[in-house]
Amino acid sequence: MSDERGEDGTQAAPPVRADCLCMGVGPELTQMLRRLGPGHETWDQLRLASVEVLKALRVLIDQQIEAMSREPERGTRVNVE
Repeated sequence: MSDERGEDGTQAAPPVRADCLCMGVGPELTQMLRRLGPGHETWDQLRLASVEVLKALRVLIDQQIEAMSREPERGTRVNVE
């Protein structure tokens, strides 16, 4: 399987097979959707943002676990005269 690139740097569509029912529409549709979608930089930023959100959730969960794991505070002893 070769990794041929077109003029715009995207991967070239595979050749149309005569026995395929879509007659080449599937690969062309995929290429069109890739061109319309956000670029690689956008996906990288979204991935990094997702990682940061997950880290924040981890901190919140750790704090909740710590709060629930503490021994309940007992009353203080008061000397009565």
